[in-house]
Amino acid sequence: MTADPWLTVGEAAARLKVQPATVRRWAMAGTIPAHRVVGSRLIRFRTSEIDEALIMFETDRATDQ
Repeated sequence: MTADPWLTVGEAAARLKVQPATVRRWAMAGTIPAHRVVGSRLIRFRTSEIDEALIMFETDRATDQ
């Protein structure tokens, strides 16, 4: 079993094709899962969870058209 890599806010934003502020806002709202780094204000994202969110957003976008 391979480890699921962690992404920074910037890396998650690039993967989702949005601005880092949007990723932070979605994380605070619970739209995408986020994980706090113990002992700091930093947040990280699991690659698999961001990929799932990307699929969900693309599916929502396709049904809106």
